Amino acid sequence: ITGFPKSPAGGAPIDLSSLPGRVTALAFDGQRLIVGVSGESGGLYLAGTAAPPQRIAPSSSPSAIALASGSLYFADDQSQQIWQVQSYATTPAAVLFTNDSSISSPAGLQVSADGQRLLVANAGNRKLAVYDTVSRSAVQSVDLPFTPTRMDRFGDASVFLLNGSGQGPLYV
Repeated sequence: ITGFPKSPAGGAPIDLSSLPGRVTALAFDGQRLIVGVSGESGGLYLAGTAAPPQRIAPSSSPSAIALASGSLYFADDQSQQIWQVQSYATTPAAVLFTNDSSISSPAGLQVSADGQRLLVANAGNRKLAVYDTVSRSAVQSVDLPFTPTRMDRFGDASVFLLNGSGQGPLYV
């Protein structure tokens, strides 16, 4: 849907029926969907209206996707790793971003507004891990008093919603 708030209009549908598994993560770069698919032929797929979905990186269980400056980052919940796909829209190249012990059931990813930090919300150990995007090294770990289930921007570029609605409080 485009044209908010004055003239909302639906765009062309994007057919995901040919994907070989269950959709477990989504992102949108303004032109196409980036779709995380879990399963035997799982991975990250680019999907648009003009062509069938194209696999750009393998992954058995992608759980979160974040975009920044021509690269995308994704978490694999099964391997407990964070990957980077450089030049994802043109010549995708997947490289391991981090495989350290602080990754535990990653539920959400975000890149800081300046592009220098990657934030990883870990449900398994209730921590927010912060990485430098250039050196790919951990720079901080923040204990959380709850289990994060997501990590979505919430109004401001530096404010994030870390869990969904339900019976407990929302954590921002």
